[in-house]
Amino acid sequence: MYPRGLPQMRQRLTFLVEYLGFFCAFTIIDFFAMVSSLYLLNGTPNFVSKLFAS
Repeated sequence: MYPRGLPQMRQRLTFLVEYLGFFCAFTIIDFFAMVSSLYLLNGTPNFVSKLFAS
C-alpha cells in the first residue's frame, strides 16, 4: 500500500492564493480611495459642485 497524498497542502495553497488576492484587491481599492479623497480635498474642481452651481 502506498500512503495517501496530503490534501492539506492543496487546501493551504488555495487559502493562501485567495487571501493574497483579497489583500491585493483591498489594497488597490484603498489606494485609489485615498488618492481620490486627496484630489477632492485640495480644492481641485469637483464635478458635484459644477452640477449644483447656480
